[in-house]
Amino acid sequence: MKNFNRALIWLTASEIIFNIAGYVIHASLGRILGPEDYGRFGIIITLTTMLIVLIGNGIPTAMSKYLAEIFESHPNRVRSIKKTAIKLHVFIILPTTLIFYLLSPFIAETVLRDPSLTPLFQLSAFIIPAFAAASFYFYFYTGLHYFRLQAVLKTLRALARIIFIIGFGYLYGVAGAVAGYIAAPLTIFLIASLYD
Repeated sequence: MKNFNRALIWLTASEIIFNIAGYVIHASLGRILGPEDYGRFGIIITLTTMLIVLIGNGIPTAMSKYLAEIFESHPNRVRSIKKTAIKLHVFIILPTTLIFYLLSPFIAETVLRDPSLTPLFQLSAFIIPAFAAASFYFYFYTGLHYFRLQAVLKTLRALARIIFIIGFGYLYGVAGAVAGYIAAPLTIFLIASLYD
């Protein structure tokens, strides 16, 4: 029970920090970009994030559940489960990224009637594999019951989002803010993979 309470505190704190970071990012970008560009940014990020959340969590969630069931009784199977999950995850994420990239002109020009959004949607396609890679490790460590590490990674992700999204947005406008959404999860993926 003591370990559960400690894990609950760590995870709750990291979730609070993550949500505060979201507020800081959007409040800052609204001022930095101005109403028109912030609206463009919102359209791009909302559509891309919605897509990755819909397709990107299935396999990592299943991996996490399976790892949680066997990691103590069969620790020798952890790596093979992870390897299989990576293959399946890549099999879904890479084609989705390519399709989204190729459909960007259609989404921008035909659906939204704004051709200037095409390069932003194409750039945002790379959020999909970056987000999926970082999320994969969150679920991997959840399955192994490394809740403290998961909380640390989520807190670092919140800080990386603030630094990259606001920083790049300030320097390069909407495209920079979108690029920040790629850089932040990639940074966390690299940290998590180095720990692994």
